[in-house]
Amino acid sequence: SARLVLQNPGATAVTVGLDLWGPAGPVELAGAPEFLVPPGQERVVLLEGLAAEERRLVVRVTASGGLVTAHLQDSALRGVVPAGVDQVVPGAGPGTRQVLTGVLVPETAPGTVDTAQLRLLAPDESTTASVALLGPDGPVALPGLAEVRLDAGAVLDVPLAGLPPGVWTVVVDAPSPVVAGALVTSGA
Repeated sequence: SARLVLQNPGATAVTVGLDLWGPAGPVELAGAPEFLVPPGQERVVLLEGLAAEERRLVVRVTASGGLVTAHLQDSALRGVVPAGVDQVVPGAGPGTRQVLTGVLVPETAPGTVDTAQLRLLAPDESTTASVALLGPDGPVALPGLAEVRLDAGAVLDVPLAGLPPGVWTVVVDAPSPVVAGALVTSGA
């Protein structure tokens, strides 16, 4: 479940618009693309209600009439057993360089389940991105990351399996604006 929490700290109502992208491109929402957040209150939007069957999403929140804060509460179940909850904060807007610091990669081997992934999106036009991985001992190259082809509007997850365990900085450069985020799964 992914709950988008919109909070309005102001004294006037704010209209919030949502744009979503998935692996196949822009997602047509099952409900209204705009929500009213009353002054001093919060509104919770269930993303699975707007974009059913989408496993990989990128969300853009735009506000008019005031300022809002937004974050995702992402929770998972394995059957009926809780598997964990994460708070996902907004990332940087589209740019030709994205820097993700503090990406904690657990020990993995190539070909294993991807416990660390890089999520990329070129929202407006197709482009080729290069990904640099910087660790405590300097840069490390992973096969396939020198040039990553991004189709316009399609979310792409790139596995980081095979990186030595530790804390990494990920730098994404592209000639056209992109957004980037990291997903790291820990535990059983």
